[in-house]
Amino acid sequence: MYARKRYIILTTVTALFINIMLFQNITNAASDREKQAINGELDKATQQMARILAAPAFRKFLSEETKASQNREQILILEDTITKARGRSELGLPRGILKELHDILTSTKTKMKNAHYQADFISFDLYFPVPDHRKEWDGEEKLLVSFFPIDDGKDIRSITAYRAKSGRKVSLDLDKIPDTPTLFIAIGEHIDHKPEKEVALDKWSEHYGKNYVNYVRNLQQAKPMQNSMSIKNHGSKHAL
Repeated sequence: MYARKRYIILTTVTALFINIMLFQNITNAASDREKQAINGELDKATQQMARILAAPAFRKFLSEETKASQNREQILILEDTITKARGRSELGLPRGILKELHDILTSTKTKMKNAHYQADFISFDLYFPVPDHRKEWDGEEKLLVSFFPIDDGKDIRSITAYRAKSGRKVSLDLDKIPDTPTLFIAIGEHIDHKPEKEVALDKWSEHYGKNYVNYVRNLQQAKPMQNSMSIKNHGSKHAL
């Protein structure tokens, strides 16, 4: 059982990063300032998603959509998910909250176009990179929302996440697997989302930078569901 879990996490994280090499030439053309601006928009989108996920009915909706997804890693196309949720009063969402997220994503796309990103990849995925999270999360409020920032020349050792119910900001270290289900927003990583078999981990991209290369390697070495991802919140450090 342990070997199987380790294999699943390895192949899933491998599939996440092996496709990133498609971005190498594109992101090199963008300046660090442009990349920082895009990361700023992704942060706003992540905060907004956390606000949306405060609604229990929407969390249940997202859980069902994830489990029904036939894409690799059960990825959801974020904008398609927003469109599907619009007009559904039973989800209990505040008026206009989905439009606000849509507007943030539109602004992000504009910045990506201005930075000369390839049009095929100007899109946004929503998914759980850790297989156990996808399997076990059924819409509970114990959830973090984060995003994969693109490499902007900074030495990144942690990434930002937000608690789904309170929206409180936390910092996730990049060296451990989270016990708490962690939903990620990511710039489109694939030309399509067809399921794939095992992918060999033999090449790396500059898209997310060397910090994320180390992140993947640490995930490979971690014991699934035994090492918690450390978070920093109001000056304290504890496990989720």
